[in-house]
Amino acid sequence: MNRGGRRERGPAPLSRAGAAACGLALVVFVLAGCHGGGREPPLSLPPTPAGGVLARVAGRCTVDQRHLFSPVSPWSPSGSRLALAGLRAAGEPPAEAAGPVTPAGVGGGAAAILDPGSWSFTPLDTPGGTLAAWSPDGRRLAVVEAAPPPPSDGWPEGYSVRLLDALSGATAGVIQLQPPGSAPPFNVVNDVDWYDGGRLIISSHAGTAVDTLWLLDAAGGGLSRLTDITLRFRVSGPAVAFEQWRRGGIRVGAVDASGAVRWFDPEASQLLGDAREGRVLLASWPKAGAAGRTPALVLWGAGEGGWRRRLQDGAGWGSWSRDGKDVAALAVRAEGGEAAAPRVDLVVLDAARGRVGLRVPLGHAPAGMEEQKEQYWSENRRWFEARRPRWSPAEDRLAFLDGAGSLWLLDVETRQATCLWARAAAAAEALGPLVPAPLRLEWSADGRFLAVFLPVRAAGEADYRVELTVVEVPAG
Repeated sequence: MNRGGRRERGPAPLSRAGAAACGLALVVFVLAGCHGGGREPPLSLPPTPAGGVLARVAGRCTVDQRHLFSPVSPWSPSGSRLALAGLRAAGEPPAEAAGPVTPAGVGGGAAAILDPGSWSFTPLDTPGGTLAAWSPDGRRLAVVEAAPPPPSDGWPEGYSVRLLDALSGATAGVIQLQPPGSAPPFNVVNDVDWYDGGRLIISSHAGTAVDTLWLLDAAGGGLSRLTDITLRFRVSGPAVAFEQWRRGGIRVGAVDASGAVRWFDPEASQLLGDAREGRVLLASWPKAGAAGRTPALVLWGAGEGGWRRRLQDGAGWGSWSRDGKDVAALAVRAEGGEAAAPRVDLVVLDAARGRVGLRVPLGHAPAGMEEQKEQYWSENRRWFEARRPRWSPAEDRLAFLDGAGSLWLLDVETRQATCLWARAAAAAEALGPLVPAPLRLEWSADGRFLAVFLPVRAAGEADYRVELTVVEVPAG
């Protein structure tokens, strides 16, 4: 599909010799355009090649578990640096590299800025760092620090936020996180992100199963409660979209700086997808008793009067391009009765009209969609979320997982499909409910790298660790 304002490229594929030289399994598809209002045929991926990681690996390291499910991208907003906290190991270089991988002092729970091009770490003076978030202009970093726990308890004694100059690493200030009034101190801080320039959104809880969203003034240190949540949040312009468990499923709400909450639909189960500038992309299920239980992809104007636009039935777990014109999502369809595993496709559709312009079959989803009905979506949420396609910053390529957990790169204009990592998530998915997500993907702002966060558990280990692999993206 030709999209205005983007580069014009011919469909000439990379040669077989060039593909072999890059060490990539490259398959090229050239589809005929639509004629007379007809639909394009689906693009079928070839059999997954053997060989594990097929793209060039910049390097690996082990990071804090929160990196697996944080809503905040670790990449700098305008370049290709990573802010990492809770580094647990020195890492390993790519096979062809030699010499030390990390400078002295990086590791053991420290935080650092990583340049994946040279695989060099710049340590940050943040003892006990667990989370890090870039400011929107890329000039500052907010790092959450956990105080060491007392010997008799496994919980940290408290948390603080250290504000750093992202260029020099100098500390601009340290804010102790203490809920107002007589509330107990935080024993877990799950997420942090910037809001409205000089403020921060913090998700935490204090000895209960319910997380709370807090608004922190980065200049004065004032902390105010916004709302209770139990799952993730996304900063979306003036609104903060969040998920909340309720009896029978999940619902989505949005809260602003005043604490005013707007609910998408209190009676329906929801799953938060993507969010930006007050608009939230989510999957919505019918109300109890309605015919059918497949989701619908919905665009919700949470910060714009609460309007909603139904984009595609039977779809969810989407992301939209930065220009807001296209949405890439997963479409699910039943096949062969209750016992059969449903089919799942990647679809690219027009955000204004919901018209599908590209469909890529990804294989089978977990079985039981018809039998389990609404429970199916909550029980298999992590499987679908891991396969949510991610747009490149240039809006011309998609990174996604197929049904078997292999990582692919798709050029939506030339229809070139490249397997980057065969069965990348297979081992992680075998860990089952031990981990909250089998994989997390994040593009660098310049489109040169993909950060792949994977849970790993070695034989004999009781808990999992999170391994970051930075993959170089082949030039388009």
